[in-house]
Amino acid sequence: MAYIGNQPVPQATQTRDSYTATASQTTFAVSGGYSIGFIDVFMNGVKLASADFTASDGNTVVLASSAAAGDLIDIIAYDTFVVAQNTYTRSTFTATAAQTTFSVNYTVGFIDIFMNGLKLIVGADVTATSGSDIVLASGAAAGDIIETIAYGTFSVANALTTSDLGVTVQAYDPTIVVDADIGVTVQAYDATIVVDADIGVTVQAYDADTTKNDVANTFTADQTISAELTADSYNESYNAVTSTSNATTVDCETGNVFSHTLTENTTFTFSNPPASGTAYAFSLRVVQDASASGYTVTWPGAVDWPSATAPTLTATADAVDWFVFSTVDGGTTWYGFTSGQALA
Repeated sequence: MAYIGNQPVPQATQTRDSYTATASQTTFAVSGGYSIGFIDVFMNGVKLASADFTASDGNTVVLASSAAAGDLIDIIAYDTFVVAQNTYTRSTFTATAAQTTFSVNYTVGFIDIFMNGLKLIVGADVTATSGSDIVLASGAAAGDIIETIAYGTFSVANALTTSDLGVTVQAYDPTIVVDADIGVTVQAYDATIVVDADIGVTVQAYDADTTKNDVANTFTADQTISAELTADSYNESYNAVTSTSNATTVDCETGNVFSHTLTENTTFTFSNPPASGTAYAFSLRVVQDASASGYTVTWPGAVDWPSATAPTLTATADAVDWFVFSTVDGGTTWYGFTSGQALA
């Protein structure tokens, strides 16, 4: 079926003919003809230089030297069409002995280079970075044919702009994108919170640390509750502390109930109480050793005992004495009370 409308250009950018030569054959007819200057000829895969053949009548190619029987001749004829002027420029050089540099104008990255019909690898066999010359990695021999094809660059004409379409294209903005056509503002991703103005609610972004009401939660940071706390069950942390070099430390940040079994006479230190203005209390269970050694303790100087008199520990084997300490001024003063003594 015939094409409706203007025929697209081009329909075929090249036409290839292949021949197997007879003995001493020089002339080869090109099917469909060719445009003079827009033809490449290969013999047994090697591209022939323009001096090796004549292609001047648009129909035939004549070799300068006769082919041998069985030689393979490939002829590529290129169509011509105008997108921009000077789409490529072909230059041919005959090298002198050891010549490496050849002057030619080109756009860097848009050049092919051949030596005696063999295409060289740009960057390995030849350097082409200046735009004004090429440099062979190894010097040419006298009489070597160097051919360059420098391709022109061009822009597509009659391109549509956004003003032709009658719309404004919003430039990319990583914060927010506005679609003026539908009148909706799309909020960019925010790892903290996402607001959906259409439904009038605030949607909390996912946070792996968010507490949940229907599962057990473990808090590893200090928590402040500004309202009254009502609990069905309340548990306190219990820690056993030991004595080293006649010293025992009760770290207030690790619990509210402590125990110490005497292994030597020891001096207690109460560390890390909350700041002044916050009440804190802990209980301490002191156990004598099984040998009834009668070890003694020295309490911190900040402890204020009833009647300013510290209790005397029970000295019998495995005797248990309980004491309670509280402070409201960050440990400047500890109030000490005996909860029970000589317990089993």
